[in-house]
Amino acid sequence: MPEKINILLVDDTPANLMVLENILESSDRQLFKVTSGNEALAVLLENEFALVLMDVQMPEMDGFETAELMRGFEKTKHIPIIFVTAISKEEKNVFKGYESGAVDYLFKPLDADILISKVNIFIDLYKQKKIIQEQAGELEIKMTELSTAFLKLQRQEKLLKEQAVQLEKQMVELKDSKELAEGANKAKSEFLANMSHEIRTPLNAIIGMTELVLDTKISKDQRDFLKVVQSSSEALLSLINDILDFSKIEAGEMVLESIEFDFREIVEGISDILNLRAFDKKLELICYVDPTLPTSVFGDPIRLRQILINLVGNAIKFTEQGEVALKVEPIPSEDKNIVGLHFMVSDTGIGISKKNQAKIFTKFSQADSSTTRKYGGTGLGLSISKSFVEMMNGEMRLESEPGKGSTFHFNLFLPIGHRPSEKLNIVYPDFEKMSVLIVDDNPTNRLILQKTLKTWGFSVFEAENGIEAITFLQKQKVDLVILDHQMPEMDGVDVARAIRENLKLNDVKLIMLSSWGGLNQELAKELNISRSITKPVKQLRLFEILISTFKFVSEEIPDEVVSENKKHAFSGRKILLVEDNFDNQVLARNVLAKAGCLVEIAENGQIAFEMTEKFTYDLILMDIQMPVLDGFGATGKIREREKNLNLDRIPIIALTAHAMTGYKEKCIEADLDDYLTKPLKRNQLFEAMKIWMDLRPVVLIADDSVDNQNLLKNYLKNEKFLLIFASNGEEVLSVFKRRTVSLILMDMEMPKMDGYTATKKIRELEKEIKIPIIALTAHQGTDEVNKCLEAGCTIYVSKPVRKQELIDSVNLCLELESSLVSKTTIKVNY
Repeated sequence: MPEKINILLVDDTPANLMVLENILESSDRQLFKVTSGNEALAVLLENEFALVLMDVQMPEMDGFETAELMRGFEKTKHIPIIFVTAISKEEKNVFKGYESGAVDYLFKPLDADILISKVNIFIDLYKQKKIIQEQAGELEIKMTELSTAFLKLQRQEKLLKEQAVQLEKQMVELKDSKELAEGANKAKSEFLANMSHEIRTPLNAIIGMTELVLDTKISKDQRDFLKVVQSSSEALLSLINDILDFSKIEAGEMVLESIEFDFREIVEGISDILNLRAFDKKLELICYVDPTLPTSVFGDPIRLRQILINLVGNAIKFTEQGEVALKVEPIPSEDKNIVGLHFMVSDTGIGISKKNQAKIFTKFSQADSSTTRKYGGTGLGLSISKSFVEMMNGEMRLESEPGKGSTFHFNLFLPIGHRPSEKLNIVYPDFEKMSVLIVDDNPTNRLILQKTLKTWGFSVFEAENGIEAITFLQKQKVDLVILDHQMPEMDGVDVARAIRENLKLNDVKLIMLSSWGGLNQELAKELNISRSITKPVKQLRLFEILISTFKFVSEEIPDEVVSENKKHAFSGRKILLVEDNFDNQVLARNVLAKAGCLVEIAENGQIAFEMTEKFTYDLILMDIQMPVLDGFGATGKIREREKNLNLDRIPIIALTAHAMTGYKEKCIEADLDDYLTKPLKRNQLFEAMKIWMDLRPVVLIADDSVDNQNLLKNYLKNEKFLLIFASNGEEVLSVFKRRTVSLILMDMEMPKMDGYTATKKIRELEKEIKIPIIALTAHQGTDEVNKCLEAGCTIYVSKPVRKQELIDSVNLCLELESSLVSKTTIKVNY
């Protein structure tokens, strides 16, 4: 149950207190009533209050004296005070109240609507203040954790340096031994390579001609004979390919690639290649990649695919019933730029005895002669796969027991790629409130789905059969049931039918998983099954189906987490990214968007120049080499227009792959402000942004009176604000459309377009982020307050404006704006 908000009512007349209590009483707040200033101070020091409503005229200590004493205590000095009084409305009395520390005045007899409206505003501001304080506490904890992690990283770095020195000594000792071994190995490997090449050439002709003949009209016997030739030729080709790989490895001529690729796509693609083979043997083929892993890495995707096809293919070949599972889970890495990957291929097949486990990795060997006769093969596949893993600086090992299956393990440490991971690194706020029941007789399937769905925020429950599932659903309702199609006793269709026959479960969404064969569409429609999916389910596919099933809209975020202080520093700042390369656009805009920036993209310098004619950006990130108009040319045109029209200078930072000496000076000479090299590093980018962007809150003062503008300017001159001015509503709209604004002080009576109209038009133009607007007006009364609030103003300040009241109102609104921006998902404009 939410904690109630405390409000203190101070009046020496109990009847007045009763009136205030009747007006303000609500379930979300607790009202404290006292009849003197001394009582008020005592209660204030014992409890936390959001607001004080205080009578001015009281015996012993009046409201003014009580307010001044409150401002002297650290605990009470920031609590808003509204004076409720029947004394004269003369300016000297009101001014004395504001000097004492009040933020507002209400005169008796009270207007209940005005009182409720003002109290609600201060309660909302109090709630936002509490949220900000909680976030500050969380940030302090995170900073402590980061400091601890940094010290640990320093120790690890020192240890790595010591290990590197030791390794270098060992390398020198091994060099001579390696050269001797290479000489003997080279002659043997060259012979194997030449022989393999000579066999491969005529074999290609045999395969090609056989395919051509099979495409012609021939008898059934001839077709059967040729299919045997084709099958045997393919088997021989596979053998020759293994020999070629083996010979290259032995000769030290095998060179692995290092390119950026999506390893999740490689791993999950194995199921597409081998699923039919598993289906023919009625085996469950399971594929799982931990959702927390970054998917973009550097390495050799072709050789990784070859390793996995070999291991999974062998597992299917040596398994007659049960399952084959391919899993990838994270392992710790000492380098934050390196991801540790633990690959596991397990089966429920024949298994391998302890004495034969070492033999299977030996060239041209299998576990025993009977296996060779029954299953075929050369015994080269595992040897080659193990060699590839070792060339990738990994290690392969085996766990197995006869009759209970085998598990092959290997670890790889691969550099993390620059491309942001697509689709899977996503925030799922809606999923956190949802529950799912997994119904599957296979515990491995349940475990994989459970891990994935929990990572995405679901509350996950499990049932190993249909009866258990129905029993569970009769006690507890869930949002989604994921059903296995093929289960003993009561299959997925039976469970789905039982669920739909129960009216209380009719709105539960169902997804059906099938190892082989899909679900009849008419049956799926009859049972209101949202989707039917063939296993193994790819994570990306499952996520898209969940989004579609629940009709959510997902948004991508980058891998790296930006700290809250940086997030708030850049929140709402509008950045123009000028870049022609799409991958670089995606990377930069994700980093900036996560930091709270509003990002717009220009594909070349000419488009960038045209966009700056319409909007004054807080910063421009300018690629140098681009088609149509390069970065130097675009910067020159922007600077010329700024000079001709006497406009403020927009900071422009060059982005370039050129890192040679003198290039930074060339950028400065071209009138750019700074220079960053690619690949773009997040911390360097943020440091440059902090240097060149004016990060002060932008306060737009809209008033047709120059004297009022100067008065407000003097009131706020010592505060950390960037002040800009407008003389009417049309100018306000023009400024709003052309630049970033944090807060508007809006005079409501102005020529050309008044403040009411300007406020309404701003609210129509806004999207997610609502800019606080403080109404400034000399009109009094409930109707005027309501008119301002209905137009879209955040808060109301009456004229003549008092300095402290203005500063307090501005600070409170900026705190509210910062909190709202930090909770808003930043959209990226293309």
